[in-house]
Amino acid sequence: MTHTVQPDEPSGVPDLSEPHTWRLSIELKALTLSTQAAMAFARYHLPPPLASLFNPSLCVFTTHPAVMCRRNTNTHLPNAFRAYTLPALSVDRLREGMLQGAVICIEICHKDKFRSDEVIATTSIHLEEVLDAPLSDEGGCRCLSMDLPLLASPSNQSVTGPARQCGRIQALLYLEDLGGDKAPRVAPYTTAMDNITDLSMIEPSDISRHQQHSTLSTDSTGNLRPEYICAVELETWKKNEEAKFRVWLREQEAARMKTLNAEYTAKEVTRQREFAEKMKSLAALETRLKKKATELEQREIRILAAEDSIAKEKEGVATTLRRRDEEHAFAQKRLVTDHEHALRLQAEKTKIANRRVSEAEERIKELQQKVKDAEESANKAHSTLRSSNMVQLQADVKVLKHQLEQAAHRELLLAKSRDHFRAAVRQFCNQLDKQNVEVEEESGSESESNSESSSPGDESERIRRLEAQKQSLLDTGVYAAKDATIQALNEQIARARDWRT
Repeated sequence: MTHTVQPDEPSGVPDLSEPHTWRLSIELKALTLSTQAAMAFARYHLPPPLASLFNPSLCVFTTHPAVMCRRNTNTHLPNAFRAYTLPALSVDRLREGMLQGAVICIEICHKDKFRSDEVIATTSIHLEEVLDAPLSDEGGCRCLSMDLPLLASPSNQSVTGPARQCGRIQALLYLEDLGGDKAPRVAPYTTAMDNITDLSMIEPSDISRHQQHSTLSTDSTGNLRPEYICAVELETWKKNEEAKFRVWLREQEAARMKTLNAEYTAKEVTRQREFAEKMKSLAALETRLKKKATELEQREIRILAAEDSIAKEKEGVATTLRRRDEEHAFAQKRLVTDHEHALRLQAEKTKIANRRVSEAEERIKELQQKVKDAEESANKAHSTLRSSNMVQLQADVKVLKHQLEQAAHRELLLAKSRDHFRAAVRQFCNQLDKQNVEVEEESGSESESNSESSSPGDESERIRRLEAQKQSLLDTGVYAAKDATIQALNEQIARARDWRT
């Protein structure tokens, strides 16, 4: 049952020029932390213009209990609503005297069992902004919803960067117009017996009305009527039962709150234990990951070092192969040049030998002709022997014999020279064939190409061979030291000696 009071004036927008009673309500709805997790609760102080109107214990507001606010999670703050009833003020007086420049500083604190509460973030609310909020209903209630950024406190070292923003908090401001001083108030319905605490509170009209009831409740003899006695006993029993029910309800509520607090405490302890175990497992996992990352970095460093060494070795092998190919090509070119020169030299020797053979044959023919002439002269001498001097004939015979011996000796020398030249040509041809076979084997064999193309022993052998050829040419007596063939051999010997050094 409620009492309904009819207003004296028609409904409409109230006249705000007159003093009105105001109710300012502040509600902190949800909290979000972006940089860290905390056992968080909110706290704020009323600014000086408003703090002077209330008891100091009401000027500080704290949400309770503290809740676990995880990172990047929207967490509801329990028991975060507080209403303040302001005295009768006009709108201008309310704006200028109470709300203008009034700033509420909200602190987000971390609750720790083993340390004092730590302020981790702060934000502020300008109360005069609620006056500019639109009316939410005809009753004159203004509602302002705000999503405020949280700035990390100087003692919070977990936030870096110039902005130092670490989260957000949602807040609601309500400003209700309760009406003027003469406006009626609506109170909840209560019985007369509940409101009476002293006999002096009973007015005379109530006494007379009680007397009327007492006259109605008694009979002609002055005794109470039975029905009145039953009604009084019923009312008394009803009040006693209501009182017992209220006591039982309070006890049940207290027991329920105790059970809920115990369950909440147990859940928080379990959650904290699980959180600690999870943090330990995460720390162990992080340690293993760091160790594994270090091992991977070391392995990568070793792999890079091995790759560098392999690349350097490969480059060295390629350089060695290229150098050996160049040396092999140069040696092959040099062998071809030497063989061509030797062939030209042997061709010249062959020409010279052929010329000497033809000269020897011509000489032999001349000698044979001389022998014939000598025989003819001898025959003539036999014919003239008888007529000539015997001593002179013997001397001529000796001279002719000596000339014949010299011619035979020269013929023998020419035959020996020819045989020696033929043997040298055959030996040189055999050497050419052997060297051609060696060149083909060297060009076809990969292992031979990777070895040294020439050695100091080969160069010494080649020098000795060239000097032997030079000496053999000089021994024939046909060539002199100034001839082009001897000069070419000297140049080859000099190049071979330079190459060996």
